[in-house]
Parts: sequence; structure tokens; C-alpha cells
Amino acid sequence: NLMTLRSVARLFGAEDVGCVEVDEDIKKMVFEADMDDKKYVFEDVDEAYETATKRVIPNKCKWVFTWTMRQPPNMTRHQAGRKENAPTYITYMRGHYLSCYIKDFTRGLGYTMVGAGGTGIGCVGATGGFAALSGLGELGRASYIIHPKYGLTNRAMWMHFTDFPIVPPR
Repeated sequence: NLMTLRSVARLFGAEDVGCVEVDEDIKKMVFEADMDDKKYVFEDVDEAYETATKRVIPNKCKWVFTWTMRQPPNMTRHQAGRKENAPTYITYMRGHYLSCYIKDFTRGLGYTMVGAGGTGIGCVGATGGFAALSGLGELGRASYIIHPKYGLTNRAMWMHFTDFPIVPPR
């Protein structure tokens, strides 16, 4: 099943994918609250839901699916100057779209996928830590993931909690 999600992610522009099994230590990596002060909590429910004060992640979500989004290589080579932020901006925008595509694909198969990643509302946890634990690279000093092949040109790491049965590679 990890190969299935890898194919979907790469179809829409992701570089690498990984996963990690959720345990009590992984749950500790989830932010206490989002930028809008809504708390993240795990509950024994069938569907994720949101209220005025909290966002609920179902306990049945036993895996975290992670993936990377690389900056456009040609734009990155010419990043200094007036257009310096374009590769970064493009990567984050593509990442939000890809996040929606992956979640929609998983929902279409009848499974749950929760969380955003990258930055902003819905970013469930420190994506660099999740990416490092799933084998996508090493955590650098600035909390960026250093990819073994692409270095720091992986602009964003993304992660989603899911009940889609993806077994982490050993």
C-alpha cells in the first residue's frame, strides 16, 4: 500500500515518501494546538472532526504518511536576486494541492487521512521530525530535512495521519 501512495504522490510531483507507525511517542510529537488555538486530540471515533476548540484525530489512524516536495531545480540555481522567492513559493503552493490530492485519493478508497503539513493551519506536528523518523533524510540545524540526494532543495516535508494500512519499510 505504501507503493500505491508513492505512485499517487509522484504522479502529482512529490519526490520521496515514507511512513512511520503511530505509538505513544509519535503522538507526543503532535502540536498541542494549532495557530488558531484549536487543540489537537486523539479520540476513539470513526471520523476526524473539528469543533470551535479542538481538532480530533481518530485513534484508528495508526500510520503517518510523509512525503517531500522539491524546489524546481532550474529556478533554484538562479535563486539570488529579485526572483529569489519564486522557487519556494511555487513549491509550497504545489505542496498544498498535492496534499489535497493524496487525501482525496485515500478517502476515495474508503480510508481516513488527517492533517496538512508544510506550514499553516492544519499542520499537525513538526514535519521535519516525522520525515526524519520515516527515513526521508536527516534533521539539520535549522530544523530542515537534509535529503541524501537533493540536500536542502526539498522545500517542505508533509505528513498525514491515516488508517490506510501502510507498513513502514524495515
